[in-house]
Amino acid sequence: MRFYHGTGGDGIGAFARFDGHLNLTQILTALIALAAARGILRYLEQMSGHYIAFKLLALLRDKVFSALRRLAFVKLQDKQAGQLVSLVTNDIELLEVFYAHTIAPIMIAFFTSSILMAVFAHFSLWFVLIALSAYLCIGVVLPIITTRLAREDGRQYRELVGEMNDFFLDSIRGMKEIQLFGYAKKRLNEIQQRSQFIDQAFRKIKDQEGKVRIYTEIAVSAFNIVILFTGLILFYLDEIDFAGFLVGVILLMSSYGPVIALCNLSSNLLQTLASGERVLSLLAEQPVLKDVESAVNLENVSEISVENLSFAYADEQILTDINFQSRKGQILGIHGRSGSGKSTLLKLLMRFYDPQQGKVCINGTALADINTASLRDNMAYITQQAYIFNDTIEENIRLAHRSATQEQIIEAAKQASIHDFIMSLPEGYHTKMTELGGNLSDGENSASALPVLFYIMHLLFYWMSRPAIWTV
Repeated sequence: MRFYHGTGGDGIGAFARFDGHLNLTQILTALIALAAARGILRYLEQMSGHYIAFKLLALLRDKVFSALRRLAFVKLQDKQAGQLVSLVTNDIELLEVFYAHTIAPIMIAFFTSSILMAVFAHFSLWFVLIALSAYLCIGVVLPIITTRLAREDGRQYRELVGEMNDFFLDSIRGMKEIQLFGYAKKRLNEIQQRSQFIDQAFRKIKDQEGKVRIYTEIAVSAFNIVILFTGLILFYLDEIDFAGFLVGVILLMSSYGPVIALCNLSSNLLQTLASGERVLSLLAEQPVLKDVESAVNLENVSEISVENLSFAYADEQILTDINFQSRKGQILGIHGRSGSGKSTLLKLLMRFYDPQQGKVCINGTALADINTASLRDNMAYITQQAYIFNDTIEENIRLAHRSATQEQIIEAAKQASIHDFIMSLPEGYHTKMTELGGNLSDGENSASALPVLFYIMHLLFYWMSRPAIWTV
Protein backbone atom coordinates (compact mmCIF):
# COMPACT_ATOMS: atom_id res chain seq x y z
CA MET A 1 0.00 0.00 0.00
CA ARG A 2 3.01 2.31 -0.07
CA PHE A 3 2.18 3.32 -3.64
CA TYR A 4 -1.32 4.38 -2.58
CA HIS A 5 0.03 6.55 0.24
CA GLY A 6 2.87 7.91 -1.84
CA THR A 7 0.57 9.16 -4.59
CA GLY A 8 -1.59 11.13 -2.21
CA GLY A 9 -4.10 8.43 -1.30
CA ASP A 10 -4.21 9.68 2.26
CA GLY A 11 -5.02 13.16 1.06
CA ILE A 12 -7.89 11.96 -1.14
CA GLY A 13 -9.20 9.73 1.62
CA ALA A 14 -9.17 12.55 4.12
CA PHE A 15 -11.02 14.80 1.71
CA ALA A 16 -13.71 12.18 1.16
CA ARG A 17 -13.80 11.42 4.94
CA PHE A 18 -12.72 7.82 4.37
CA ASP A 19 -10.08 5.94 6.26
CA GLY A 20 -6.90 6.28 4.26
CA HIS A 21 -5.80 2.73 5.14
CA LEU A 22 -8.02 0.80 2.71
CA ASN A 23 -7.14 -2.76 2.00
CA LEU A 24 -6.47 -4.05 -1.49
CA THR A 25 -9.76 -5.97 -1.66
CA GLN A 26 -11.80 -2.84 -1.03
CA ILE A 27 -9.87 -0.90 -3.65
CA LEU A 28 -10.22 -3.62 -6.29
CA THR A 29 -13.93 -4.04 -5.52
CA ALA A 30 -14.49 -0.32 -5.97
CA LEU A 31 -12.52 -0.28 -9.23
CA ILE A 32 -14.48 -3.24 -10.65
CA ALA A 33 -17.80 -1.66 -9.66
CA LEU A 34 -16.83 1.66 -11.24
CA ALA A 35 -15.58 -0.07 -14.41
CA ALA A 36 -18.88 -1.94 -14.78
CA ALA A 37 -20.85 1.24 -14.10
CA ARG A 38 -18.78 3.09 -16.71
CA GLY A 39 -19.71 0.57 -19.40
CA ILE A 40 -23.41 0.60 -18.51
CA LEU A 41 -23.60 4.39 -18.29
CA ARG A 42 -21.65 4.77 -21.53
CA TYR A 43 -24.11 2.47 -23.29
CA LEU A 44 -27.11 4.36 -21.89
CA GLU A 45 -25.55 7.68 -22.92
CA GLN A 46 -24.98 6.49 -26.50
CA MET A 47 -28.40 4.84 -26.74
CA SER A 48 -30.31 7.86 -25.44
CA GLY A 49 -28.28 10.27 -27.58
CA HIS A 50 -28.85 8.35 -30.79
CA TYR A 51 -32.52 7.69 -29.98
CA ILE A 52 -33.13 11.41 -29.56
CA ALA A 53 -31.02 12.21 -32.64
CA PHE A 54 -32.85 9.89 -35.02
CA LYS A 55 -36.24 10.93 -33.66
CA LEU A 56 -35.34 14.55 -34.32
CA LEU A 57 -34.00 13.71 -37.79
CA ALA A 58 -37.30 12.02 -38.64
CA LEU A 59 -39.20 15.13 -37.53
CA LEU A 60 -36.76 17.32 -39.45
CA ARG A 61 -37.22 15.31 -42.65
CA ASP A 62 -40.97 15.74 -42.28
CA LYS A 63 -40.55 19.50 -41.86
CA VAL A 64 -38.20 19.71 -44.85
CA PHE A 65 -40.63 17.78 -47.04
CA SER A 66 -43.47 20.03 -45.86
CA ALA A 67 -41.31 23.04 -46.76
CA LEU A 68 -40.71 21.62 -50.24
CA ARG A 69 -44.45 21.17 -50.70
CA ARG A 70 -45.02 24.71 -49.46
CA LEU A 71 -42.47 26.12 -51.91
CA ALA A 72 -43.85 24.14 -54.84
CA PHE A 73 -44.43 24.88 -57.55
CA VAL A 74 -42.80 28.19 -58.31
CA LYS A 75 -39.73 28.45 -56.11
CA LEU A 76 -38.64 24.86 -56.66
CA GLN A 77 -38.29 25.61 -60.37
CA ASP A 78 -35.29 27.81 -59.52
CA LYS A 79 -33.58 25.13 -57.41
CA GLN A 80 -31.27 22.43 -58.74
CA ALA A 81 -32.46 18.86 -58.20
CA GLY A 82 -29.03 17.64 -57.10
CA GLN A 83 -28.75 20.39 -54.49
CA LEU A 84 -32.15 19.43 -53.08
CA VAL A 85 -31.21 15.74 -53.02
CA SER A 86 -28.00 16.59 -51.18
CA LEU A 87 -29.91 18.72 -48.69
CA VAL A 88 -32.66 16.19 -48.00
CA THR A 89 -30.24 13.26 -47.61
CA ASN A 90 -26.64 14.17 -46.74
CA ASP A 91 -27.23 17.50 -44.99
CA ILE A 92 -29.92 16.13 -42.71
CA GLU A 93 -27.85 13.02 -41.97
CA LEU A 94 -24.92 15.21 -40.92
CA LEU A 95 -27.11 16.86 -38.30
CA GLU A 96 -27.03 13.51 -36.48
CA VAL A 97 -23.47 14.42 -35.44
CA PHE A 98 -24.79 17.42 -33.54
CA TYR A 99 -27.73 15.76 -31.82
CA ALA A 100 -26.04 12.43 -31.00
CA HIS A 101 -22.41 13.45 -30.44
CA THR A 102 -22.46 17.04 -29.23
CA ILE A 103 -25.09 17.56 -26.53
CA ALA A 104 -23.92 14.65 -24.33
CA PRO A 105 -20.19 15.62 -24.46
CA ILE A 106 -21.09 19.20 -23.51
CA MET A 107 -23.07 18.02 -20.48
CA ILE A 108 -20.35 15.55 -19.50
CA ALA A 109 -17.66 18.23 -19.74
CA PHE A 110 -19.75 20.70 -17.71
CA PHE A 111 -20.57 18.36 -14.82
CA THR A 112 -17.14 16.71 -14.75
CA SER A 113 -15.35 20.06 -14.70
CA SER A 114 -17.67 21.36 -11.97
CA ILE A 115 -16.96 18.34 -9.74
CA LEU A 116 -13.22 18.58 -10.35
CA MET A 117 -13.14 22.27 -9.44
CA ALA A 118 -14.90 21.42 -6.19
CA VAL A 119 -12.09 18.94 -5.52
CA PHE A 120 -9.45 21.54 -6.40
CA ALA A 121 -11.11 23.99 -3.99
CA HIS A 122 -10.25 21.60 -1.15
CA PHE A 123 -6.55 22.11 -1.84
CA SER A 124 -6.15 25.70 -3.07
CA LEU A 125 -8.09 28.50 -4.71
CA TRP A 126 -5.19 28.89 -7.14
CA PHE A 127 -5.79 25.34 -8.39
CA VAL A 128 -9.44 26.23 -8.98
CA LEU A 129 -8.52 29.31 -11.04
CA ILE A 130 -5.98 27.37 -13.12
CA ALA A 131 -8.40 24.49 -13.73
CA LEU A 132 -11.23 26.88 -14.64
CA SER A 133 -8.96 28.75 -17.06
CA ALA A 134 -7.80 25.48 -18.63
CA TYR A 135 -11.31 24.10 -19.07
CA LEU A 136 -12.66 27.35 -20.52
CA CYS A 137 -9.70 27.81 -22.85
CA ILE A 138 -9.70 24.26 -24.23
CA GLY A 139 -13.43 23.54 -24.12
CA VAL A 140 -14.88 26.95 -25.06
CA VAL A 141 -12.43 29.54 -26.40
CA LEU A 142 -10.44 27.30 -28.77
CA PRO A 143 -13.54 25.69 -30.37
CA ILE A 144 -15.17 29.09 -30.96
CA ILE A 145 -12.05 30.59 -32.53
CA THR A 146 -11.20 27.59 -34.72
CA THR A 147 -14.81 27.18 -35.87
CA ARG A 148 -15.01 30.82 -36.95
CA LEU A 149 -11.73 30.53 -38.83
CA ALA A 150 -12.83 27.46 -40.81
CA ARG A 151 -16.61 27.87 -41.01
CA GLU A 152 -16.46 29.15 -44.57
CA ASP A 153 -14.46 26.05 -45.57
CA GLY A 154 -17.25 23.81 -44.30
CA ARG A 155 -19.88 25.85 -46.12
CA GLN A 156 -17.89 25.77 -49.36
CA TYR A 157 -17.43 22.00 -49.10
CA ARG A 158 -21.17 21.35 -48.67
CA GLU A 159 -21.96 23.66 -51.60
CA LEU A 160 -19.45 21.87 -53.84
CA VAL A 161 -20.87 18.48 -52.86
CA GLY A 162 -24.38 19.69 -53.68
CA GLU A 163 -23.26 21.04 -57.05
CA MET A 164 -21.48 17.76 -57.78
CA ASN A 165 -24.63 15.79 -56.97
CA ASP A 166 -26.62 17.96 -59.34
CA PHE A 167 -24.00 17.69 -62.09
CA PHE A 168 -23.77 13.90 -61.67
CA LEU A 169 -27.56 13.54 -61.70
CA ASP A 170 -27.74 15.50 -64.95
CA SER A 171 -25.00 13.30 -66.40
CA ILE A 172 -26.89 10.11 -65.58
CA ARG A 173 -30.19 11.39 -66.93
CA GLY A 174 -28.55 12.69 -70.09
CA MET A 175 -26.36 9.64 -70.69
CA LYS A 176 -27.94 8.91 -74.09
CA GLU A 177 -27.38 12.44 -75.33
CA ILE A 178 -23.82 12.48 -73.95
CA GLN A 179 -22.98 9.29 -75.85
CA LEU A 180 -24.86 10.38 -78.97
CA PHE A 181 -23.01 13.69 -79.35
CA GLY A 182 -19.58 12.36 -78.33
CA TYR A 183 -19.48 14.39 -75.12
CA ALA A 184 -18.52 11.51 -72.79
CA LYS A 185 -14.80 12.28 -72.49
CA LYS A 186 -15.35 15.98 -71.88
CA ARG A 187 -18.08 15.24 -69.34
CA LEU A 188 -15.79 12.82 -67.53
CA ASN A 189 -13.05 15.46 -67.40
CA GLU A 190 -15.53 17.92 -65.90
CA ILE A 191 -16.49 15.36 -63.23
CA GLN A 192 -12.82 14.80 -62.40
CA GLN A 193 -12.20 18.54 -62.20
CA ARG A 194 -15.15 19.02 -59.84
CA SER A 195 -13.90 16.08 -57.76
CA GLN A 196 -10.53 17.80 -57.41
CA PHE A 197 -12.23 20.97 -56.16
CA ILE A 198 -14.11 18.88 -53.58
CA ASP A 199 -10.87 17.17 -52.52
CA GLN A 200 -9.18 20.55 -52.07
CA ALA A 201 -12.05 21.83 -49.93
CA PHE A 202 -12.02 18.63 -47.86
CA ARG A 203 -8.26 18.92 -47.41
CA LYS A 204 -8.75 22.38 -45.91
CA ILE A 205 -11.13 20.91 -43.35
CA LYS A 206 -8.65 18.16 -42.47
CA ASP A 207 -5.84 20.71 -42.20
CA GLN A 208 -8.00 22.62 -39.75
CA GLU A 209 -8.50 19.45 -37.70
CA GLY A 210 -4.72 19.07 -37.48
CA LYS A 211 -4.33 22.67 -36.34
CA VAL A 212 -6.99 22.16 -33.66
CA ARG A 213 -5.08 19.18 -32.27
CA ILE A 214 -1.84 21.19 -32.22
CA TYR A 215 -3.49 24.15 -30.45
CA THR A 216 -5.04 21.74 -27.94
CA GLU A 217 -1.73 20.05 -27.16
CA ILE A 218 -0.04 23.43 -26.71
CA ALA A 219 -2.78 24.59 -24.32
CA VAL A 220 -2.65 21.34 -22.32
CA SER A 221 1.13 21.52 -22.00
CA ALA A 222 1.00 25.18 -21.00
CA PHE A 223 -1.56 24.64 -18.24
CA ASN A 224 0.33 21.57 -16.98
CA ILE A 225 3.46 23.70 -16.60
CA VAL A 226 1.46 26.48 -14.90
CA ILE A 227 -0.12 24.20 -12.29
CA LEU A 228 3.20 22.40 -11.71
CA PHE A 229 5.06 25.63 -10.89
CA THR A 230 2.09 27.02 -8.96
CA GLY A 231 1.93 23.85 -6.88
CA LEU A 232 5.66 24.00 -6.15
CA ILE A 233 5.36 27.63 -5.03
CA LEU A 234 2.37 26.84 -2.79
CA PHE A 235 4.21 23.84 -1.34
CA TYR A 236 7.32 25.97 -0.73
CA LEU A 237 5.14 28.56 1.06
CA ASP A 238 3.55 25.77 3.16
CA GLU A 239 0.07 26.61 1.86
CA ILE A 240 -0.40 22.98 0.78
CA ASP A 241 1.27 19.75 1.80
CA PHE A 242 3.02 17.37 -0.58
CA ALA A 243 -0.07 15.16 -0.92
CA GLY A 244 -2.16 18.18 -1.95
CA PHE A 245 0.50 19.27 -4.42
CA LEU A 246 0.78 15.81 -5.98
CA VAL A 247 -2.97 15.15 -6.14
CA GLY A 248 -3.73 18.60 -7.58
CA VAL A 249 -1.13 18.34 -10.35
CA ILE A 250 -1.98 14.75 -11.31
CA LEU A 251 -5.72 15.45 -11.15
CA LEU A 252 -5.51 18.35 -13.62
CA MET A 253 -3.16 16.48 -15.96
CA SER A 254 -5.60 13.56 -16.12
CA SER A 255 -8.83 15.59 -16.36
CA TYR A 256 -8.59 17.15 -19.83
CA GLY A 257 -10.45 14.34 -21.61
CA PRO A 258 -13.99 15.83 -21.59
CA VAL A 259 -12.89 19.33 -22.66
CA ILE A 260 -10.51 17.96 -25.32
CA ALA A 261 -13.49 16.05 -26.72
CA LEU A 262 -15.34 19.38 -26.96
CA CYS A 263 -12.42 21.00 -28.75
CA ASN A 264 -12.24 18.16 -31.27
CA LEU A 265 -15.97 18.52 -31.90
CA SER A 266 -15.34 21.93 -33.45
CA SER A 267 -13.67 20.23 -36.42
CA ASN A 268 -16.40 17.63 -36.79
CA LEU A 269 -19.05 20.33 -36.65
CA LEU A 270 -17.69 22.34 -39.59
CA GLN A 271 -19.75 20.34 -42.10
CA THR A 272 -22.63 19.94 -39.65
CA LEU A 273 -22.97 23.69 -39.14
CA ALA A 274 -22.87 24.29 -42.89
CA SER A 275 -25.53 21.61 -43.41
CA GLY A 276 -27.64 23.12 -40.65
CA GLU A 277 -27.49 26.52 -42.34
CA ARG A 278 -28.65 25.01 -45.64
CA VAL A 279 -31.54 23.19 -43.96
CA LEU A 280 -32.62 26.21 -41.92
CA SER A 281 -32.39 28.40 -45.02
CA LEU A 282 -34.84 26.12 -46.81
CA LEU A 283 -37.20 25.97 -43.82
CA ALA A 284 -37.18 29.77 -43.51
CA GLU A 285 -37.85 30.38 -47.19
CA GLN A 286 -41.29 31.80 -47.87
CA PRO A 287 -43.51 30.69 -50.77
CA VAL A 288 -44.55 33.12 -53.48
CA LEU A 289 -48.18 32.57 -52.49
CA LYS A 290 -49.66 31.31 -49.25
CA ASP A 291 -52.41 28.70 -49.29
CA VAL A 292 -55.94 29.99 -48.79
CA GLU A 293 -57.63 28.09 -45.96
CA SER A 294 -60.59 30.12 -44.70
CA ALA A 295 -62.47 31.05 -47.86
CA VAL A 296 -64.83 29.37 -50.36
CA ASN A 297 -64.89 25.69 -51.33
CA LEU A 298 -65.67 24.80 -54.93
CA GLU A 299 -68.85 22.86 -55.67
CA ASN A 300 -70.49 22.01 -58.99
CA VAL A 301 -67.88 23.81 -61.08
CA SER A 302 -69.50 25.17 -64.22
CA GLU A 303 -67.14 27.73 -65.76
CA ILE A 304 -63.73 29.36 -65.64
CA SER A 305 -63.14 32.90 -66.84
CA VAL A 306 -60.15 35.18 -67.35
CA GLU A 307 -60.73 38.93 -67.22
CA ASN A 308 -58.21 41.56 -68.38
CA LEU A 309 -55.30 39.35 -67.29
CA SER A 310 -51.74 40.77 -67.41
CA PHE A 311 -48.56 39.27 -66.02
CA ALA A 312 -44.81 39.98 -66.14
CA TYR A 313 -41.63 38.32 -64.86
CA ALA A 314 -39.61 41.17 -63.38
CA ASP A 315 -39.36 43.66 -66.29
CA GLU A 316 -40.39 41.17 -68.99
CA GLN A 317 -44.06 41.48 -69.93
CA ILE A 318 -45.49 38.05 -70.80
CA LEU A 319 -49.29 38.44 -70.94
CA THR A 320 -51.30 41.57 -71.63
CA ASP A 321 -55.08 42.01 -71.33
CA ILE A 322 -56.08 38.33 -71.81
CA ASN A 323 -59.80 37.52 -71.78
CA PHE A 324 -61.66 34.24 -72.33
CA GLN A 325 -64.35 32.03 -70.85
CA SER A 326 -64.77 28.25 -70.84
CA ARG A 327 -67.74 26.24 -69.62
CA LYS A 328 -67.83 22.72 -68.25
CA GLY A 329 -67.51 20.11 -70.98
CA GLN A 330 -65.77 22.41 -73.45
CA ILE A 331 -62.26 21.77 -74.76
CA LEU A 332 -60.20 24.93 -75.06
CA GLY A 333 -56.96 24.97 -77.04
CA ILE A 334 -54.26 27.57 -76.37
CA HIS A 335 -51.62 27.98 -79.06
CA GLY A 336 -48.79 30.39 -79.78
CA ARG A 337 -45.09 30.61 -80.47
CA SER A 338 -42.53 29.41 -77.96
CA GLY A 339 -42.20 31.88 -75.09
CA SER A 340 -45.50 33.59 -75.80
CA GLY A 341 -46.88 32.78 -72.33
CA LYS A 342 -48.87 29.55 -72.73
CA SER A 343 -47.28 27.84 -69.74
CA THR A 344 -47.49 31.05 -67.74
CA LEU A 345 -51.21 31.28 -68.43
CA LEU A 346 -51.72 27.71 -67.19
CA LYS A 347 -49.77 28.51 -64.01
CA LEU A 348 -51.98 31.54 -63.44
CA LEU A 349 -55.07 29.37 -63.93
CA MET A 350 -53.69 26.98 -61.29
CA ARG A 351 -52.79 29.96 -59.04
CA PHE A 352 -49.10 29.23 -58.94
CA TYR A 353 -48.85 33.01 -59.35
CA ASP A 354 -51.23 35.89 -58.80
CA PRO A 355 -51.67 38.21 -61.80
CA GLN A 356 -50.44 41.80 -61.56
CA GLN A 357 -53.63 42.95 -63.28
CA GLY A 358 -56.99 41.34 -63.93
CA LYS A 359 -58.24 38.12 -62.37
CA VAL A 360 -59.04 34.46 -62.91
CA CYS A 361 -62.46 33.32 -61.69
CA ILE A 362 -64.19 29.97 -61.21
CA ASN A 363 -67.98 30.19 -61.01
CA GLY A 364 -67.49 33.96 -60.72
CA THR A 365 -65.19 33.68 -57.66
CA ALA A 366 -61.59 34.88 -57.90
CA LEU A 367 -58.95 32.21 -57.27
CA ALA A 368 -57.56 34.21 -54.35
CA ASP A 369 -60.94 33.74 -52.61
CA ILE A 370 -61.05 29.95 -53.08
CA ASN A 371 -59.51 27.51 -50.61
CA THR A 372 -56.33 26.15 -52.17
CA ALA A 373 -57.08 22.51 -51.24
CA SER A 374 -60.49 22.75 -52.90
CA LEU A 375 -58.95 24.37 -55.97
CA ARG A 376 -56.43 21.52 -56.32
CA ASP A 377 -59.19 18.92 -55.92
CA ASN A 378 -61.11 20.37 -58.84
CA MET A 379 -58.33 20.99 -61.34
CA ALA A 380 -55.89 18.61 -63.05
CA TYR A 381 -52.62 19.99 -64.36
CA ILE A 382 -50.62 18.14 -67.01
CA THR A 383 -47.03 19.21 -67.64
CA GLN A 384 -44.96 18.57 -70.75
CA GLN A 385 -42.52 16.43 -68.76
CA ALA A 386 -44.02 13.61 -66.74
CA TYR A 387 -42.15 11.66 -64.08
CA ILE A 388 -42.22 7.88 -63.79
CA PHE A 389 -41.33 6.59 -60.32
CA ASN A 390 -39.21 3.53 -59.66
CA ASP A 391 -42.22 1.34 -58.88
CA THR A 392 -44.78 -0.83 -60.62
CA ILE A 393 -47.05 0.49 -63.35
CA GLU A 394 -50.00 -0.02 -61.03
CA GLU A 395 -48.47 2.12 -58.28
CA ASN A 396 -47.49 4.85 -60.75
CA ILE A 397 -51.12 5.05 -61.86
CA ARG A 398 -52.39 4.92 -58.28
CA LEU A 399 -50.49 8.14 -57.47
CA ALA A 400 -53.45 10.05 -58.85
CA HIS A 401 -55.93 8.31 -56.57
CA ARG A 402 -54.40 6.43 -53.64
CA SER A 403 -57.59 4.55 -52.70
CA ALA A 404 -58.27 3.34 -56.25
CA THR A 405 -59.00 -0.37 -56.66
CA GLN A 406 -57.31 -2.49 -59.30
CA GLU A 407 -60.57 -2.52 -61.28
CA GLN A 408 -60.57 1.29 -61.38
CA ILE A 409 -56.92 1.30 -62.47
CA ILE A 410 -57.68 -1.13 -65.31
CA GLU A 411 -60.71 0.92 -66.37
CA ALA A 412 -58.62 4.10 -66.47
CA ALA A 413 -55.97 2.32 -68.53
CA LYS A 414 -58.64 1.18 -70.98
CA GLN A 415 -59.94 4.74 -71.33
CA ALA A 416 -56.37 5.87 -72.00
CA SER A 417 -56.05 3.08 -74.60
CA ILE A 418 -52.92 1.53 -73.06
CA HIS A 419 -54.48 -1.48 -71.27
CA ASP A 420 -53.54 -3.85 -74.08
CA PHE A 421 -49.97 -2.53 -74.12
CA ILE A 422 -49.63 -3.02 -70.35
CA MET A 423 -51.02 -6.56 -70.55
CA SER A 424 -48.46 -7.39 -73.26
CA LEU A 425 -45.66 -6.79 -70.75
CA PRO A 426 -44.30 -9.88 -68.91
CA GLU A 427 -45.76 -8.88 -65.53
CA GLY A 428 -48.62 -6.68 -66.70
CA TYR A 429 -49.58 -4.02 -64.18
CA HIS A 430 -46.92 -5.35 -61.79
CA THR A 431 -44.11 -4.55 -64.23
CA LYS A 432 -41.43 -2.61 -62.34
CA MET A 433 -40.61 0.75 -63.90
CA THR A 434 -37.25 2.42 -63.60
CA GLU A 435 -36.94 6.18 -63.32
CA LEU A 436 -38.58 7.91 -66.31
CA GLY A 437 -39.55 4.50 -67.72
CA GLY A 438 -36.00 3.82 -68.84
CA ASN A 439 -36.27 0.03 -68.69
CA LEU A 440 -38.64 -0.09 -71.67
CA SER A 441 -37.36 -0.18 -75.22
CA ASP A 442 -37.85 2.78 -77.51
CA GLY A 443 -40.52 0.88 -79.41
CA GLU A 444 -42.42 0.18 -76.18
CA ASN A 445 -41.87 3.50 -74.52
CA SER A 446 -41.74 6.07 -77.32
CA ALA A 447 -39.69 8.12 -74.81
CA SER A 448 -42.44 10.64 -74.18
CA ALA A 449 -45.77 9.07 -75.12
CA LEU A 450 -45.94 6.65 -72.20
CA PRO A 451 -45.26 9.23 -69.46
CA VAL A 452 -47.87 11.53 -71.01
CA LEU A 453 -50.36 8.67 -71.08
CA PHE A 454 -49.72 7.98 -67.43
CA TYR A 455 -50.61 11.56 -66.67
CA ILE A 456 -53.66 11.34 -68.88
CA MET A 457 -54.78 8.49 -66.63
CA HIS A 458 -54.20 10.78 -63.66
CA LEU A 459 -56.58 13.20 -65.30
CA LEU A 460 -59.09 10.44 -65.95
CA PHE A 461 -59.10 9.71 -62.26
CA TYR A 462 -59.99 13.29 -61.66
CA TRP A 463 -62.84 12.89 -64.11
CA MET A 464 -63.98 9.68 -62.44
CA SER A 465 -63.78 10.76 -58.80
CA ARG A 466 -64.11 14.54 -58.81
CA PRO A 467 -65.25 17.20 -61.30
CA ALA A 468 -62.53 18.39 -63.68
CA ILE A 469 -63.46 21.68 -65.29
CA TRP A 470 -61.23 22.05 -68.31
CA THR A 471 -58.41 20.43 -70.25
CA VAL A 472 -55.68 21.62 -72.54
